[in-house]
Amino acid sequence: MKELGVLCHITSLKSDYGVGDFGRSARDFIDFLSENNVSIWQILPLNETNEYNCPYASTCYFSFDEMFVDPDQLLADGKIREEDLVWLKKSMNFKKVNYQLCKHEKRQLLEKAYSYLDEYTKNRVEEYSQTHSWIKDYAYYKTLLEYHNTRDWRDIEKEYWNRLSPESIKFTKKNIDTINKYVYFQYLLDHQWQALRSYAKLKNVKIMGDLPIYPAPNSFDVCNSIENYQVDRETLLPIVFGGVPKDDFSVTGQNWETCIYDWDNLKKNKYKYLIEKIQLMLDRYDILRLDHFLGYTEHYEINASKISTGKWIKAGGEEFFTALFKKVDKSRIVVEDLGVNKPEANKVKKKFDLIGMSVLQLGLGGKLNNKYLPHNVDSDSIYYLNTHDNNTYIGYLKSLSRAEKNEVCVMLDIKKQNDKKMLVSTIKKMLSSASDVVILQVQDLLMQGEKFRMNTPGVQANCWEYRVPKNYKQKVLSTLNLIKNNTQN
Repeated sequence: MKELGVLCHITSLKSDYGVGDFGRSARDFIDFLSENNVSIWQILPLNETNEYNCPYASTCYFSFDEMFVDPDQLLADGKIREEDLVWLKKSMNFKKVNYQLCKHEKRQLLEKAYSYLDEYTKNRVEEYSQTHSWIKDYAYYKTLLEYHNTRDWRDIEKEYWNRLSPESIKFTKKNIDTINKYVYFQYLLDHQWQALRSYAKLKNVKIMGDLPIYPAPNSFDVCNSIENYQVDRETLLPIVFGGVPKDDFSVTGQNWETCIYDWDNLKKNKYKYLIEKIQLMLDRYDILRLDHFLGYTEHYEINASKISTGKWIKAGGEEFFTALFKKVDKSRIVVEDLGVNKPEANKVKKKFDLIGMSVLQLGLGGKLNNKYLPHNVDSDSIYYLNTHDNNTYIGYLKSLSRAEKNEVCVMLDIKKQNDKKMLVSTIKKMLSSASDVVILQVQDLLMQGEKFRMNTPGVQANCWEYRVPKNYKQKVLSTLNLIKNNTQN
C-alpha cells in the first residue's frame, strides 16, 4: 500500500512564539497528518544553524538548536512566567520566521529555566551526560566560545583545547556552572523531542530526519574530532573543501566551504566516528535521510575557490556501508542520491538495496526516458514532487513559457489546465507510479508560488524563513481531497 508523506520543517509550523518548536505546533501538525492518513513527516536537520539560519551548515550536528524549546512546557513546569513570553508572542503573526528575535528570546527562557534547577533534575542531567559521550565536550566548547565572544573555536588559543592543560583545567573549574548550563539545555531539548516523537508514534506518524554530510570548519564536530577531517593541524584550516560540480541545482557547481572526512583515518578506526554519529541520529528519528549519499562513496574535493579545480576522490564506499549495516538497520535509512550519477554510488545502493530519492521536477524539461518521470520511477525510491532546494511546483509552472508548459503536459500525459489543476494532475501521476512512498512539500499542498520556497541553493540570506499560514490545515485538506477525488476519477 502506497504511503503519503509531507515535507515541512518544524520551524515552518505556525505557533504562538514566532517559530515552530517541540510543543503544541508540532503536536497539532502530527494530529492533522494522522487524521488524514499521512504516515510520514519529513523534517530538515534539528541541529544548530549557522549565522544565515541554514541547518545544513551547522556549528554542531550533534546538538539541538535552542529555538526548538517548547515554552508552554516550561510554563507548565513553573520554570518561566507568562510575562517572559511577551516578546515571543509579538512574533506570532509574522509571515516569516524572525530568527534573531526567536533565538534570543528562547535562550532567555532556557537561562531562566536553568536558574530553577532542582537536585532531582541535576541528577537526571548528570545521568544524561554519562550516556551521551559528546555532551560535556560540547558544553565546554560552547562555554569557551561564549567566554571569548566568538563563533569560531580557531580564534581561541590552542592550549584551551587540550583538556589536560593547566589553562583548560583552570577554565573548566572557573566556568563549571556555564558548562553545566549547556548540558542542561541539551538534556531539556532532547527530553522534549523524545516526548514529541513518542506522541507521533502513538498517532502512527513516522518522523524522517536528516543528517547533513559535512560540517563547517568552525564547528564542534571538527574541533572535537579534527583527526577525522582533512584539516591542517597547524593552521587549523581545511586542506580541501566539500562541494559538487555543476548539476541540476547549480549551473556553475557549488563550493560549500565545508570540511571533508579523512577517510583513511576513519578506516583505521573501523569508521567508529561516523557510525556512532548515524546511530545517534537513528535514536532520534524513525527514518534517517543521509544527505549527499555520493559523498560517502566518492567525494568532490575543491582546492581553491574555483569549482573547476575540483576532483572526485574515493571515499568509504562499500567497505564503510558494510561496517555501518552491521550496527544499524538499513531499512531505516534513505539515501539522497540526486544529482551526479557515479558508478560506485550505484554499486553500493544496489548491493545493499537502499531506498533513494526521485524528484519529478528534476525530470521535467528532460527526455521522456529520464528516471524521474512517473512511468520510470522504481519502488526503490521515495518519489518527491520537489525538495526544499527547489522552486515550488506552482512557482515552477509559472516560470515556464506556453510551449514549455505544453511540453510538461506531454511528458506527464496530462491535460493542459490552469496551474493548480496541473498540480493535482501531476500528483495523481506520482501516486500511480511504482514508488511505494510519495512525499509532497507542504508549500505544494498549499498551492503556493515561488516566493514561498524554503531555500535557493547558493543564496545565503533570506532563506529558511518560510512559515505556513494560519489556515494551513483547511487549505492542505482541500488539496488532499482534490487529489483523492481526482485519483478516484
